[in-house]
Amino acid sequence: MKAKTITRVMVAGVAAPMLAFGLPSAALAGSFWHGDAQFAGPHGATSQSITAIAGHGHHGHGFGHGGHGGGFALYKASSTVAGPHGAASQNLFSFAD
Repeated sequence: MKAKTITRVMVAGVAAPMLAFGLPSAALAGSFWHGDAQFAGPHGATSQSITAIAGHGHHGHGFGHGGHGGGFALYKASSTVAGPHGAASQNLFSFAD
């Protein structure tokens, strides 16, 4: 297998479970989920981190409407891949109030 294919399989293998378990937890009020993974081999290395947080905003806790009602959701993902032909890095941040 080529190094590029191996790297893609490693990234997909790390991202799929994190997305499957991280995004549903963001839909629940007052929830937090974090996962990270690192792999290294003879053809390169990869690292990935995902965090999902959701909260409610009633009685002065949280954001939105001065702390009364509303809620918030945060999703942050980052990954880094390096191999014999180069390296790549990405960051994604999303916040809703």
